[in-house]
Amino acid sequence: MTILLGCGFYFVGYILHTVALNVNFNTKLKPNCSDGSCMRNRKVKNDTSNILILTSGRAGSSFLGEIFKRNHKKTRYVFEPLRKILQNVFIADHLKFKAINIISESFTYRNTRISDQTDQNVVVKELSMRFPQNGSSSVLENLMRNSKSWNMRIIHLVRDPRHVIPSMQRLRWFAGNATSLEQQIRSVCETIWSNIKYGRKRNYALIKDHYKLVVFRNMMIHPYKTAEALYEFA
Repeated sequence: MTILLGCGFYFVGYILHTVALNVNFNTKLKPNCSDGSCMRNRKVKNDTSNILILTSGRAGSSFLGEIFKRNHKKTRYVFEPLRKILQNVFIADHLKFKAINIISESFTYRNTRISDQTDQNVVVKELSMRFPQNGSSSVLENLMRNSKSWNMRIIHLVRDPRHVIPSMQRLRWFAGNATSLEQQIRSVCETIWSNIKYGRKRNYALIKDHYKLVVFRNMMIHPYKTAEALYEFA
């Protein structure tokens, strides 16, 4: 079973983060309980599915991605904000990743701790970019409409803005005077709420069982329970 994981997609707001994680599952999952009896010898399907994690910045998408990455030996990790490349990832058109092919050798050599666990020993990451506010929305629409044909699962990660905003402030994501800061903070809160409504209502008929909302706080309190639910969903 192969999962392509796209992560950190600010789909109503103005920041677009995309992460692609290609995970080749073993025929047996690692035990997730003390004696291993609950997961030992459990078979998984030998097919391909895609996972897209939708979230705002500083909402815990890296931790959520690790839940998938750490449970599997073979991982292909690509952090790429370009919308066209994101689409190519989800249709498994890896031949168009010329940049990845060029730099893959150096990444394989330097990131030995991670690359030893990967299928082709390739780990590539690129910093995020900013797109116009409406740019990401059309991409999400297209992904959702094709979610069934691409066997895609959408995980929407939501975090309390009272924790998101201080993290953004530490990274100096906000600029300007006090009035401007208040407006930016208000925009973050409104965007998080808009994303929830967008994902759960506007496109729910399109995706049905392909969409799952995950609250960051619940994931921290019940990490194993959340991980098990996510594996079942994927």
